[in-house]
Amino acid sequence: LPYNPCQRAGSMGKSTAEAMQIWTLDQFEQFIAHADKSGARVAFDILFWTGIREGELLALTPADFLPDMQLNIDKNFAVVGGEHIIKTPKNDPSIRCIAIPDFLYKEVQEYSQSLYGLEPTDRLFMFTGSFLQKEIKRIAQKAGLEPIRVHDIRHPYVKPTTKKFTTFFEDFRAAA
Repeated sequence: LPYNPCQRAGSMGKSTAEAMQIWTLDQFEQFIAHADKSGARVAFDILFWTGIREGELLALTPADFLPDMQLNIDKNFAVVGGEHIIKTPKNDPSIRCIAIPDFLYKEVQEYSQSLYGLEPTDRLFMFTGSFLQKEIKRIAQKAGLEPIRVHDIRHPYVKPTTKKFTTFFEDFRAAA
């Protein structure tokens, strides 16, 4: 070929990604203390303590919270062409069960019971990612914190789990 078609097509995505920002546990606790007792508060707790992605969070149903303190992740929420859809995750490793702390399970159960007529297969959170981003900015400002991206809330969980999940979770359970 007289030229490289890949170079002519250009790269996908951004040439420079936004820097990842991480809140410490103290910063997250400062943040969540300023959150109203609402679905957004429960959503942020789930994101922080489980490390799931935003689309996975928004697809959660009451049936995904298993009585053995496990969270079943097997679907993803997306807005495509203005339509809200539930789809399967991009790859098989994204389908998983995650151990969750007792306090988070109880918090989700209380929240679920507060929603009138919620069925086990109904979405828990009837909002979108843009709502979460607005809420994180609003609450962070109230808490005197620099706002971070919704996606970055999961990183304090994900990083320790890639190193030594067992010790982290045991320490976490002892503190809870």
